Amino acid sequence: MQTYGQTSLAVLTPLLKRYDVACSLEEFHQTINVVFHDMEAEVYDENHQDMWLSLPRQFELLTSDVLPLAPDRELRALDIGCGTGLSSELLLRTGLGARVRYLHLLDTSPRMLERSARRHAGIEMQTTEGLTSDIAQAGTFDLILTCSVLHHIPDLEGFAAEIRRLQRPGGFFLHLQDPNADSAGRSERQRRWEIYQRYCQSRIPNGLTRSLTRPASALWRRLTGRQEKTYLDRVNDELIRRGIVRRAMDPPDIWAVTDIHVGSGDGISVTNLAGYLPGYRLISKRSYGFFSELASSLPEDLRGQENALIDAGSQDGCYVAAAWQLNGYAGA
Repeated sequence: MQTYGQTSLAVLTPLLKRYDVACSLEEFHQTINVVFHDMEAEVYDENHQDMWLSLPRQFELLTSDVLPLAPDRELRALDIGCGTGLSSELLLRTGLGARVRYLHLLDTSPRMLERSARRHAGIEMQTTEGLTSDIAQAGTFDLILTCSVLHHIPDLEGFAAEIRRLQRPGGFFLHLQDPNADSAGRSERQRRWEIYQRYCQSRIPNGLTRSLTRPASALWRRLTGRQEKTYLDRVNDELIRRGIVRRAMDPPDIWAVTDIHVGSGDGISVTNLAGYLPGYRLISKRSYGFFSELASSLPEDLRGQENALIDAGSQDGCYVAAAWQLNGYAGA
């Protein structure tokens, strides 16, 4: 049973009435997440090419912080919310990942899980469709990884308790690609966002593409009679078929449900997570996305500034990554 805090309830509760939802809030939230990610699986890698290009460096940096503390032996790893396999593939490319000999993939979306399993067919592996509570017999893990996951989870405190249950003493919890709540509202972050917006506006075709893509796409389909459905159209079709909603949801409302800590707040606070992770110590906290985009999406001059800020260890980017270690001995 999921627990929903007041901020999450403030996002979800109005949607129950808006879309004539007859099921429970929990079923509404969980079904939308599963259906959304099932449909997104088909286009995820294409739509997130910036992550494939930019995150290797973040994985390398974060795992390099952990490697000197890691035991020199074969490791068991758990990838929670594995998606199409991006996170575990990038982990396995690192020096720390080279020590991984067993990988457990967990996701609520069967289509995401299928794609990830195919990607990692060459390693000893197990897959589980569901939540952390569904892998009660899997033992404990030296490495637990989440990438672009925490902002989807309504009950972060409960999730952190599950991490602790599944973590081997002395083991490591790594999370990346989380919206950075600790830097939200900072003037320097706002200033860089404005710099990037001015850049976009100075390139009129690019600016128009960014601002008009969705409306223009819908208009183009109406004018030309082309009715190709987007994955969000298919999400709505499936939700209606299942009787979860009675009419199509607007895209911002779908994203408000899936990205619950973006719709109900500023993202993920590493400071707050520390309170949810008793027994863990924070090894490393890194930030990136200083101009509101990943490095691969930036023009050359801003990309240089982005990389310099990453090298300097600046903490006010739009994304945050962190590594934690559970107290205890992680020997053989």
